[in-house]
Amino acid sequence: MIKGLKLLFTEHPGETENPQTYWQHGKFAAGNSFKLILAGIAGVIHAVYPPAFSFYTSTRVIKSFKKLVESKRHIDELKREFGENNVRINDVNQLTITIKMSDTKKESTRLLPFTGGK
Repeated sequence: MIKGLKLLFTEHPGETENPQTYWQHGKFAAGNSFKLILAGIAGVIHAVYPPAFSFYTSTRVIKSFKKLVESKRHIDELKREFGENNVRINDVNQLTITIKMSDTKKESTRLLPFTGGK
């Protein structure tokens, strides 16, 4: 019973490509989530009063994404979202994500490489 309860709390943090302890996972998830909640509130204020918090929300989301990519704990999730062929780890352990961005004024597609690594 206790072993099963412990597994309930530790299985997810340990199942990624770069495992964490329960406490490491908790610190990362709570800190990142709190920052995103603040960014969401700032985004709502910005929607009503555009001069307030210009680019704060988008910057926070981008920083959060960068942090998740650099953690190398979400590779399978990134492959599901961006496509298996658009997410690669090279021989110096850098993660590259190719993001296809459609230009709304043209019918062209641009490829933007995003490389994260330590």
